[in-house]
Amino acid sequence: MDTVHNQIYEKLSKEFNVFLDNLKSKTPNEIIGCAYESVFKSEILACFEDSSLNEKEASALLMIDAPLNEIYQDWLGAGVSYMDDLRDCIFGTAIREID
Repeated sequence: MDTVHNQIYEKLSKEFNVFLDNLKSKTPNEIIGCAYESVFKSEILACFEDSSLNEKEASALLMIDAPLNEIYQDWLGAGVSYMDDLRDCIFGTAIREID
C-alpha cells in the first residue's frame, strides 16, 4: 500500500514530467527562459525524496491540483535567495586556493 508520502512524491513527479514534456515543444529561447523554473522545480521534487512532512501536511499537498507549481509560486513570492550561500561557496573556494 502506498503511503501518503509516496503518493505526493508520485504526484509531484508526474507534474514535473508534464512540465518537461511541455518544454520540448518550445523554442530554444523559450526553454532558456524556463531554466530557473526547471531547476527549482527539480530541487523541490528532490526535497520530497526524504521529506520530513507529517502525514497531515503531505495529505494537504495531495489536495492541491498542481502542488509542484503551487510550491514553486510560493518560493517565488517568498523572497528567499540562495545567493548568500553561493557567495559563501565562492569565498570558501577562493580561501581554499589561497591556502
